[in-house]
Amino acid sequence: QIAQPRHRVIVGAVSEKHHQWRSSGPVVLRDDGPFPVLIDKRALHRLLMHLAVQAGADLVIGRARFDGFGRPSLNGAPIAADLIIDARGRRSGSDGLIAIGFIGGAKGRPDALTLAAKPDGWLWQVSASDGTQSGAYFTTPRNLQGLGDRQRRKMIEGISGSGAARVFAPSLAGLSFQPRVWQPEVALLRIGDAALARDPIGAHGLTHALRSGAQAGVGALDLIGGD
Repeated sequence: QIAQPRHRVIVGAVSEKHHQWRSSGPVVLRDDGPFPVLIDKRALHRLLMHLAVQAGADLVIGRARFDGFGRPSLNGAPIAADLIIDARGRRSGSDGLIAIGFIGGAKGRPDALTLAAKPDGWLWQVSASDGTQSGAYFTTPRNLQGLGDRQRRKMIEGISGSGAARVFAPSLAGLSFQPRVWQPEVALLRIGDAALARDPIGAHGLTHALRSGAQAGVGALDLIGGD
């Protein structure tokens, strides 16, 4: 179903990869395949929820969290569960780095993936041939001190070369998982970046997420029984 028009998860295929290390010039790779495909993350999420409902799952949208004692809640109400699968991504852990996501535009560029080491952080960026760009810049909190929304936007536009950028609020990058000091009251399985976040430069995060999600399904059956 990933190719159905209503889902449109795959939006293109990378034809170039741009690598840059600090002050050295960028290196453009065009014959270093197989290159990755470009995925619409929101479309992928919609497809996964659609498949879960088809499989018989009850879908409830809300904010799930654990309190300081490991007690789970959904939209502020306690959760009674035999098992919770944590797929909150990098928000489940932090190593002190800050990620700033952005969406922008730059016409006349091919489908490309850019990985660049900047003086104060790492840039991960995807450029599509339709003129859209998206990505994230990873840096330390110190480099963002005193910067307001407009200043962060100007910084991202300069780093990414993306015009009219929509810059999201800084968030914890969580590039390595740090176990919490408490044990949750219910059985807990973490998948994807919530279990072990891969660095954005080496990628393969989606492969890791899908594989660990499939393994979590098998583990859930072992924990709570069922067919």
